[in-house]
Amino acid sequence: MKLMIVDDSNIIRHRIARIVENAKLQKIIEVAAFAKNGTEAIQLFIITEPGIITMDLTKPEMGDVQCT
Repeated sequence: MKLMIVDDSNIIRHRIARIVENAKLQKIIEVAAFAKNGTEAIQLFIITEPGIITMDLTKPEMGDVQCT
């Protein structure tokens, strides 16, 4: 299953990816995309078609509800 991580903090995006790796979930979950805002998330969603998305509640350019 593909995962897209959406967060304006680069540190948090990579921390979530490391959690997936450290939990040995990479056989089940593939980190397919990182997005730093809602606009980027929508563009990457169309390209990668992730099945799972983690999303920060407050993002620049477009909020979580608007993006969802």
